[in-house]
Amino acid sequence: MNLTEIVREELLNLGASLDSSFLVAISGGADSSALLLAMHGVAARKEGLTSAHLDHGIRPGSREEAKFVEKFSRDLGVKAVTGMLEPGELESARRQHGSLEAAMRELRYRFLFDAARRSGSEWILTGHTADDQSETVLFRISRRMDWRSLGGIPPRRGKILRPLLGSTRSDIRDFCMKKGIKPLTDPSNYDEDYARNRIRHTILPGLKADLGMDIARLLCRTGKAARKLADVEAGMLGHYRPGYGSASISSFERDHLLALPDILRNRFISDCLYREIKTFQSLKLVEDVLAFMEAGRNGSMSLPGGRTLVLSYGQASVRMDDGKTGAALPRTGLELTVPGRLVLESSDLA
Repeated sequence: MNLTEIVREELLNLGASLDSSFLVAISGGADSSALLLAMHGVAARKEGLTSAHLDHGIRPGSREEAKFVEKFSRDLGVKAVTGMLEPGELESARRQHGSLEAAMRELRYRFLFDAARRSGSEWILTGHTADDQSETVLFRISRRMDWRSLGGIPPRRGKILRPLLGSTRSDIRDFCMKKGIKPLTDPSNYDEDYARNRIRHTILPGLKADLGMDIARLLCRTGKAARKLADVEAGMLGHYRPGYGSASISSFERDHLLALPDILRNRFISDCLYREIKTFQSLKLVEDVLAFMEAGRNGSMSLPGGRTLVLSYGQASVRMDDGKTGAALPRTGLELTVPGRLVLESSDLA
C-alpha cells in the first residue's frame, strides 16, 4: 500500500469524510510535504484543500522556507495560507508557557486554528510520523513525566488529524523520491544540543543496536496502550464527576477532589496541570500538587510557567504572576445564568 492509500485509509478510520475540507500544516520538510502531496491525491474536492505555513522567524532562511511552501502549493493547485510571528511574540509565549518548544507549539496551533477558520476547513492535518511518536514517548520517559503522557501524540484530537502516525520517515523518504519531491532540510534537526535530536540520532539507534530489536516500534505500542488506559481512566472520572473536562471552567473545590477514589485524584490533578500549563508535567509535580491539596491548608504553591496554585477556604485556583486567575483548572460543575449566552472555545494541542 503506497502512502496515498495509507492516508486515505487513516482519514476514514479517524472519522473524516474524503469530501471534507482539509487544512494541511506544512513546514517544507519531507513529512509535511509528502502529506500535502498525498492529500492532493486523496481529497475528493481539490478546492477544499489548503496548506498552512507559519514562519517563526527564528532561523536564517525562514523566508525561503515560506516561499518554497507557497511554490509547492501553487504547483499542486492548492491555495496556501502563510503567517509570520510578530517581533517579541515568541519570547512572550515562552515566558508564559515555560519553554521555547511549548511556546512554539502553542503559537503554531493558534495559527492553524485561525487559518482553518478563515479557509473554512473542517479538519487540520499534521505530518507527525511513527518516528515522532517513538521519540516523544522516550523523551517523556527520560523526563520522568506522568505516565499518562506516554500516550504520546494522539492520532486525533478535536479537529486535528495525524494520518501519518503509522508511517515511518523511511516510508516518507521513499515516497518523496518516487514522486520527485525535494523537500527542505532543517539544519536544527541535527543539532544534538537538543534532547529530542540526541534521542533521534544517538539514543534510539544505540538502543536498537544493543537490544537487537525495533525499539521504536515497541515505544509506539507502549504509547498506544497508555492512551487506551488513559481513556478508560477519563471515562471513570467523568462517571464520578459529570461535567468534568469542560474547557470553560476555571477552578475547583477541594471537597470535589477528595470525593474521588484515590486512584482518580492523581488523574484529576494531572489533567488540571495540563490544561493550565499546556504541557505534560513530571509525576513528582503531580504528586506534590495532590499532597498540597489533600493537606487542605490555605496557602499557595508555585507552578511552572509563572503560575501559582492558590488554595483558599477549600477553593483552588491558578494565578499568573500578574495576579490574574488562570482559566484551566476545572471545577466539577458549571453554573449558568438563564437567560444568557455561553461560548465554548477549544485549544487542542499536540
